[in-house]
Amino acid sequence: MTDRHRADVVLVHGGFLGPWIWEDVVEILRNAGVRAYAVALPSVGTDTASLGSFEDDVQAVHETVDRCDGDVVLCGHSYAGAVITEAAGKAGHISQLLYLAAVVPDAGESLVNLSVDGSAEEPVTIAADGSMTMAADTAVTKLFQDCARVRAWQAARQLRPMNARVGHHPVSTAAWRQLPCTFVRGLYDRMDEMVAPDFWLTASVLELPTGHCPQWSRPDLVANILLDLAATAR
Repeated sequence: MTDRHRADVVLVHGGFLGPWIWEDVVEILRNAGVRAYAVALPSVGTDTASLGSFEDDVQAVHETVDRCDGDVVLCGHSYAGAVITEAAGKAGHISQLLYLAAVVPDAGESLVNLSVDGSAEEPVTIAADGSMTMAADTAVTKLFQDCARVRAWQAARQLRPMNARVGHHPVSTAAWRQLPCTFVRGLYDRMDEMVAPDFWLTASVLELPTGHCPQWSRPDLVANILLDLAATAR
């Protein structure tokens, strides 16, 4: 039974991933009575000729948030930190933001602006058609190294190409300046942390004994954080 005293939860996956990365988290949330929705970002997919734009990703989040009839905890992982930063500034009834090992740009900044060397954060290959991919063995080492080997490869084999241009798209607003925010850091994350300096002035920070994808390696820990936020959002 759904607990209407708790906010709904909308989950947005990072680059190369898909809604599947949230499956275990969604199951835990729903079993606890929280309505949870995992967004599929159009910028990630198997047809590289029709990958969506950053604006398409933001629109996909808006459409999912619009399905909720109350307050929403909006959670973005990795690249999706930029997506929720933009989306939350133009969507109603979002009460809290959760950045899960995520990019956090300020207004006018993009993922590439925040990176140390001016490139995308992940070790990737960019094709002539503008799509980029991450090799499965690289993902096992960089994204899922804290998982059991079988589970790490289960995730790595599900990676899909991504539109390389989305990393260059600046956000027009920084919703984290107006909304309560929590940042979750994986203590063993091997990816660079790319966060606007002012974000740390007001954000709450939590640390987990995980790598870059804690929703896959420790979905119980991520779900517990979201349950707490959903309970306090209303």
